[in-house]
This record gives sequence, C-alpha cells and structure tokens, in this order.
Amino acid sequence: MNNKKIALIFFALLLTACGGGGGGSTLSPVASTSTSPAAISVASTPNISESTVALSWQAVNAANSYEIWRSIANASGADATPQLVKRSDQTSFTDSGLMPATNYVYSLKSCMGNACSGGFEIKVKTLAKPLALPARANAPTLLKADDKQISFSWANVSGASAYRLQRNDGWEIANGAQLTQTTYTDTGLTAATSYIYRVQACNSSGCSEWSEAFTTATTALPTPPATPPASPVPAVPALPTAVVAGADSVNISWAAVNGASRYVLMRNNLAIGGNTLTAVRFLDSGLSVAVSYSYTVQACNNSGCSAASGAAIVKINTANKIILNVSGLDTSLNGNVALTMDGYENGKWVRRTETISSNGSVTSSTTVETGQQYGASISTQAANGQTCSTSPNGRVSTASGGDVSIVLNCLTPATLSFANASQTMLTDITNDMAQLATVKNSATKTITTGAVRYSSSNTSVAQVNATTGAITALQPGTASISASLPANLYTAGTASYTLTVAKNLASTRLRAIDIAQVLAQRPGSTYQILVPGREVLVRAYLYAISASDNRVPQVLVSVRGNATEIAMTCPAKLPLDSGAVTPSYTLAQTCNATLPAALVKNGMQIDVRTSDGQTLNSAPAVNDRNTLKLTLIPLKINANTAQMPSSADVTTAVRRTMPFTNVQIGVHAAWTPSGTWDDSLTSTGSGSDQWSQVLGLVDALRISENAEGHYYGFVPNIKWSSTAGIGYVGGPTAIGLDMRDDADFSSLNRTMIHELGHTLSLSHAPCGGVARFDPFFTNLPLAWANSDKAQLSEAPLYNQAASTLETPGALGSRNTDIMAYCSGLWFSEYSYHKMARYIQGQDSYGPQAIAAAEQMLITPLASQRMMLVSGNIAVNGSVNLEPVHLLGTRHQASPAKGDYQLRIISQDGSVILHRFSGIVTDHDSAVRIAVVVPAVANITSMDVLKDGKALPSQARMQAKSLKATANILAATRWSNGEFASIKRQGNSLQVHWDHHVYPWMSAVHISADGKRTVLSLHAAGGSQDLPLKPGFAGGTFEVSLSDGLNAVMKVAPY
Repeated sequence: MNNKKIALIFFALLLTACGGGGGGSTLSPVASTSTSPAAISVASTPNISESTVALSWQAVNAANSYEIWRSIANASGADATPQLVKRSDQTSFTDSGLMPATNYVYSLKSCMGNACSGGFEIKVKTLAKPLALPARANAPTLLKADDKQISFSWANVSGASAYRLQRNDGWEIANGAQLTQTTYTDTGLTAATSYIYRVQACNSSGCSEWSEAFTTATTALPTPPATPPASPVPAVPALPTAVVAGADSVNISWAAVNGASRYVLMRNNLAIGGNTLTAVRFLDSGLSVAVSYSYTVQACNNSGCSAASGAAIVKINTANKIILNVSGLDTSLNGNVALTMDGYENGKWVRRTETISSNGSVTSSTTVETGQQYGASISTQAANGQTCSTSPNGRVSTASGGDVSIVLNCLTPATLSFANASQTMLTDITNDMAQLATVKNSATKTITTGAVRYSSSNTSVAQVNATTGAITALQPGTASISASLPANLYTAGTASYTLTVAKNLASTRLRAIDIAQVLAQRPGSTYQILVPGREVLVRAYLYAISASDNRVPQVLVSVRGNATEIAMTCPAKLPLDSGAVTPSYTLAQTCNATLPAALVKNGMQIDVRTSDGQTLNSAPAVNDRNTLKLTLIPLKINANTAQMPSSADVTTAVRRTMPFTNVQIGVHAAWTPSGTWDDSLTSTGSGSDQWSQVLGLVDALRISENAEGHYYGFVPNIKWSSTAGIGYVGGPTAIGLDMRDDADFSSLNRTMIHELGHTLSLSHAPCGGVARFDPFFTNLPLAWANSDKAQLSEAPLYNQAASTLETPGALGSRNTDIMAYCSGLWFSEYSYHKMARYIQGQDSYGPQAIAAAEQMLITPLASQRMMLVSGNIAVNGSVNLEPVHLLGTRHQASPAKGDYQLRIISQDGSVILHRFSGIVTDHDSAVRIAVVVPAVANITSMDVLKDGKALPSQARMQAKSLKATANILAATRWSNGEFASIKRQGNSLQVHWDHHVYPWMSAVHISADGKRTVLSLHAAGGSQDLPLKPGFAGGTFEVSLSDGLNAVMKVAPY
C-alpha cells in the first residue's frame, strides 16, 4: 500500500447549510432569524492529497447555502477553534493550503438565510509527503551456485524498505513479493545453465529502476565416480525453528546440511515425519494446547546420522475468545459501529477492524492467548450519530485464562423536539406525518433513527402510528402527541405538541397517498423505500362524500422546502368515499403527479393539499446509495459465444425491478473460461458442478481485473438442463443463460434479475421446489396473505419506463416473488426492501465511491504486488485450491475477518495466517474461497483452517514435485534457462511456455488509463494464441506462469 495515496479517514465531518458568502475567518455562527433546515446526513471525501481535501455532501431540502468550518484535531489555541473557511451554494468544496499528515476536523452545515443546522462532522488526515524513490540498486553478486540453485546478494540501498527480483528476460521471481532481506536463493534451476538477475529497490512511493544485470550459471551435474567414496556422517544441524501454525499445528524448519540425504525429526524424543524425510521443513499437526513441545533434528546419509541439534521448544497457547457485550446500539435502520480489535494469535499481535451490528453477546473473530494483552477501540462511530465507547479502551487488559470480555456501550445522550408546539388537522385525514420528532446528540448533530415511538393522549380524537408518527384524525378535539426514545438506547426526555382536530367541511375526502418508483407503497409502511435522484409517482386517494356532488378540487403536491407546487391530474368524477382505502391499480382512478428526480433525496417530506382545505404530509424512507455498475461478459464455451442483450435492455430491466437510479453498463470482450466444458455446462451428473466452476472463474476474472461493481456472465444456451443461472449471495458475481432462442427475454427479465437479486443479499422464496429459502416468507404470523407461497402483497406494481401500473393478481393466485422458481417478474415488498437496505449499507453503490475507484486506476501506487488465492470448500468440508494467481499493485488485500483462515508457509519457515469469509450460492453449502493477500515469496504449502485446524484437502498442490519433474524435462524443451516466449503478432498475443515447469498461464492487458482486461486465466497446454480487440492499442501485458503455489510474472510492452 502506498501511503502517498491512502489516508486514514475518520468520519466526524460536520456540514452545515447556511446563507451568505465565503472566505476564511473565525466568525461565530450568525444568529438564527428563521427556521434552520435539516442537517446534512451524507458526506464524503472523494479526494485527499498532502495539501488538499475535497469534500462532497448531499443537498438538503430547504437549504440555500452551506457553511464549511475547519479545525485541527487535538490542537490548542487558535488551531483548535473552528474557522469558517467557506460559504457556498454548491454541494462540494476543495480546501487547499493544508499541512501534510495533519488531522483536520470539518463541520458542514446547511442554511436557509441566516439560520443554520447543526454540523455534520468528518475527521480527515491529509497525506504525508511522499518519500523520495530509492536510488538504483547495484547489481547482485554471487554467493554460491550448484547444479540446482543459485544464491546471491546485493547491497542495501538507503531509503529502501524492500526489494524485488527479476530473472532472465524480465521475469519477476519470488511471486513478485517484496523481500526485506538482501540475499536470495533461486531454486529448481537447470544444471549448466546461465541465468541473469536484476534487483529493484522499493519503498512506499514506488520502486527504482532495475539494477544492472548480473549473469551467472549453475554448475554441471556431477559425474558419479565408478566407486563412490564413503561419505562422512553429516554435520550436526543448526538449531531448528518452530513456529505455531494454527490451533493444533507447529511448523518446524531447519537449514540444509551438506552431505545429508535425509533427516530425522524428533518431537519430545520421539521420531516424527518417518525415515525418508528429505525436506527441510515439517508441519506437525494434531497437537494439544498448553503443552510444551521440544524439536530436534539429525542429518543422515548412508554412513549414518549426526548427533541431534539443539532443541527448539514451543507451546501452543490457549486461544481465548473475546466476547463483546454490546448494549445501546440503535439497529432500527441497520446501524453499526466499527471496532479496532487487538488480540494475540499464534504467537503474534493481530489487529483487525470488525463491524458490530447487533446488541447482546457477540463473539469477536479475534482471539487472545493466555498471558497476552487484548482490547478494542472505536474505529468508526455509528453513522446515525450515536456515540459508542469501549471498556476497556485499547490494548490494556491481559488474558489470564478463559474467555475475556469487552463492553461496547452505545447508550447516547439525546434530545427530542418538534418544530412547532401546536398543529391543526381536519377529521377524516389518515396517515398524516405533519410533524415528526427531531433527535440530536449532545453535539447538536441530528441522529437518524427509526427508534422514536409516538403516542396520543386522546385516542378518541386522534390516533398515532407508534413507529412512523403518522396521525389519523377521528373527531374534533385536542390531543397531546408525544415522542420518546427507548431508554436502553438513548438518555433523553420526551417531546410533545398539541394537536387540534377540527371538523372537515371539505366537499371531498383526502384519504391517503402512495408513492412509487417500482412498488406503489404508503409512506411509512413497513417495507416502503425510495432511491434518491429518481422520479417518484405520487398518487392521492381523493373521494367524493356525495354521489350528487361532482366537484373536483385542485390537488397540489410539493416537497417541503421547495416553493414549486405541482398540480396533480385527477379523475373527472371522483369515486364515492366508503371510509376505507383499497389499492388502485389504475392511474386514472386516483389523482397523480410525478416529482422531479432532483427533489428526491434522503430527508424529503412530501406535502399534498387540496383547494378545499385538506392536507396530507408524509416523510418517505429514502436510501442514499443509488448506483449499480454492471459488467456483462459474453462467455465462449467450446465454439459457441453467448448472444447478449443490449445495454439499454439491461438498464430497463434493472430499473424496472430494482432500487437503483443509475445503471452503468460495461460490455466485456468475449471471454473463454479455461477448462473442459460441456455445451451450456449441462452434462448429466456434472452440470451443476460446471456451473459452479465457471462462476468461480468469472469471479476470479473480476478480481484480476480489479473491477468495481458486479460481473454477470452469459452462458451460450445450446441445450437445456435444469440450471438457468447461479450467483453468489452477497457476492458481486453471477452467470446465466444467454439470449439465444429467448423471444420473451426470460433470460434477462427473470434469470438475470433473479441472479442479481442473489448478489444483492437475497435468498430464494418458497415456490417451485427451491431447496432452501428465506424463512421470512413462512414465519408466523405471515407478513401478508400467502407469503408462504412466495406470492406478492397487494402493493401495486409500477413500470416507471412505461408509466403504467400493474396488478399483482387476485388474492390467492397472485404473482410470485422473482426469487422463487415460479416465473415471477417482480420482487416482493420484502425482497425489494431487503435489497435496498443491503445497498444502503455498502459504500460501493454510491456514485462518488465508484468515481473514486475509477480514479484509482490511473493513480500510481507503490510496488507491493498482490496475489489471489482461490478455490472451494466442498459440502463435505474438503478444500480444493486453484493455482496461485499474481495480481497487480493496485489491488487491495481482502479484509482480515471471517470464520476461516488461509495458512501459507514459505520456504524460510514463516507462517502467514489470513482470516477470510467465504461466499456461497443459494443452491448448496459449498463455500467459495477468493482471498487477495500481499504476495509471499517461495511458498511451500497452503491450506485452509477452521477453528484453527486444517480442513482436509482434495488435491494439495506441491510446487516441489512439479519442479522436480521440470528439472528432468525442461532440458529437452527449452535451453539457456528460458521457459517462455511472448510475442504480439497483429491482433493476437502469442504465448508459449514450458508447461512442465509452469502448468498454468494467465495474461492481462493493461491500458494506458490502468484498465485491466484478462485475456487468459489458468490456461494450460503450453501454447496460447490470444485475440486482441482493436481498442487494445498501447499499454502493457502482464503474463504470469504458475506452478500452483508459486508464479513468475513478466510485464511486456504492447
């Protein structure tokens, strides 16, 4: 990671919207002379440098300007005092002239005239000044060579923190890893062969030029004498190294001894590893905790064995769970808080970020060994405005044996208030949200919560929805409407206002409104949700109170804080009032109008009023995230290339059914997944497995291309079996049948939307014989009639592109949720809401996050190469790992959290453990492994642990055996130490390589703007002619060759 480009961002940004001009000063806030608008609720820092911070925030209704205040965190004097640096009517600002590596606190406020809201606070650290690149390293020098390996060294370079190595014609070796030592032994070489080496010095700012070349050679194979002389007994080995490698494992390694043909390893004076141990390492498993183990090693040959080495003593300490006792966390709107967890595992300090999203007892994925310290601190406070704390705070406590606990307390002091002390309503008005309580914390920042509860003092006059605050006015009179917060979440009093209900003398009755982008729902209903920046249909249910009275009043709709009122189109003759409201599936039966997209945002309030004196107000739930980036891939299976839908058709299908405003479609070049496949992946008995394998390869393609957003691969529909598509639940990759022979667009409107639903966290719905489904649908009491059969609720369906309403069908035979197997075309209210909440919780669906990710493509990063470890954990728990795949330097490591651990052991005996979470489909319990980690040099073994113990492997890859075979065969195929050739010929890239040494080849084109396009992934056979599309002119190619555990890579110009 390059600290020149990555900053630590602590979200404590304070934004205030106000009126006025600009300029930096230390002015106090202007006294309020009018009602202040709502506070800013969403803000980000899309770009940070050493001297600038770019701020961006979501516009606030009723605000005509914004104030940006700045101070320095933990400073004293004037620096600690907030300064007004800008007043603006824009929703973005770039602050310049800042100091490097400094923690700034910004407070952003929304204003109307001179009245400003409380601030939205963000803490930002500017980047440190980049280090100067290291000087060019001197050429390496030879230490030792024999017929199989070469050892060399190089001089330390001032300012360098690591080094990379090349062999021969530009091939990076040691997995492209950054080496911290200044010596290296290259193994598995061919006898009597010349090799060329270069070294590169690196630090966080990048790497120097490659050094001058150093040329040397391996020795010839020794000629055995006619009568071999007696070999002396080998020398005593040096002290071995023993490293804890899991909850029941120790990795022992030692230096090779000249003249030794085998080794004897002793554990507590008992031989382990057998009598034919030739390796200089051994993974000892099945051990017990809290027991000391002593390891010695003897070097042996035909003449006998040496004395035992000194003893390496190691003990696997008990891994104690860290239990988080969480209280006070407001989860009403999917709130969460991020913790920095400190623990001690396998003899090393560990630090992870964990997200907590529930109260009660939560077991951390971090553990601590007995006698070691542990702790937690707040990494990111809850986005809703709560303030949480940990006790103990930081790594200050010591585990004495047994599980340990940490208290996470989010109980937050707060105040409740209503904008007006009194409110008037008319009888027969229902579900009116004229006044909702505002919640603020002690810093006067608005808290976004769904935990407010409302009550009425006189339910004969007015009833109030306890959750939404919506009022139903029953008869003239007065009532006190009160709001409170749960005492276990907030320390707050109550707030109230006086509601006066007057007799409704209007000639009509305004009973209800509903709003629609995809589903027509009542504001404040359980599953109601909108997305910002997308038009909204508003319908008013207006009824005549007399059959003889044909008057139709004017009906206007507006968004509070915006002066424009929009006239609604009403029926020429109103339906007669019955006192009840039933959903209408015809636009012409209700008054309706469309709100412009620019007015639709989080915090909006919709007001509907009639010219005969009635009003109905609502505060719909609105997401902040609204953008889907989707790459479509035409897969080529055998001789068949998938037939694709148009980007416009895909956009229409997504917007018709899903909670997105923006759909950014990219079309990938046709791509052939490496392997042997049946047409349409449908061979009897293997089809499902082939679908899973190709899905995994498409996911590896997405990761290798370092792409943001979702990938969807189309499979040529040559012959039908039982599978139409498959996708990861909560993972951004899916595949499905193509558009071949698909007159009704079922592959798009059903299969693709269904699989995208999986990628947005949805499980199946219970219809059509699905094996597993979301239990919501069958939980009692049922959410709506026949939900246990996956049938839709009564909510009207809105096709926004066609401006038409559709009915879900008659009660008892309604259409089904598209997540079932019963030919549904729409998501149920529950599924749609669940998707929307999942999207809201992921920064990647915000347009600013996508733009920032695209900017990273052209931002140079440091030299740390990454690698992808992928594979599957079968239903029976066995692990199948795929060949290690080297990646570029712009990839980010996977978060170190989850129930599994990837264990990598390198040649020097080092043990790397990286936690990860697997991803699954909704078809079986197999787990997909896809972990990005910094490249590790000279890997000798790799496996997966669960609860600290290794899972069985289906086929453990052994680089050593592959290279041993290569030493025998390489001489007959390649000479002079070469093993591959890369050549661009016209519109193709020709790659030939020694697949006895490296069975798998991957190739990537990198354009001048940093975009990665995978040409081949895990190709086999030793020769590939890869087509290049015309847009590839320029850039570079990355070609990597893998023996399963280790790889080499070459960057070649176009």
